[in-house]
Amino acid sequence: MPVSIGMSFRSGGTLEGVTADENLEGVSFLEKGMGQYIHGNDRITFGPGIAQHKWAEIRGMLPKQAGESVYLTGYTPFRHTLHLE
Repeated sequence: MPVSIGMSFRSGGTLEGVTADENLEGVSFLEKGMGQYIHGNDRITFGPGIAQHKWAEIRGMLPKQAGESVYLTGYTPFRHTLHLE
């Protein structure tokens, strides 16, 4: 069963270390390593990434929030540690 963990960031910032989705506006995947969201003087670092599939929209999932969304994806059983700084 596919798993998708989404992180939402407000519009107007810059994402680094992520790969933009080819079909959906404002959707990116953190495939490996650490990503960053930078807005003004603020910076959030997150990761490490995992992208075992590229589905940002899965049946039964809530709609994407406004702004930029970054997804980490896998399959059950899913075990991954996410660090935020």
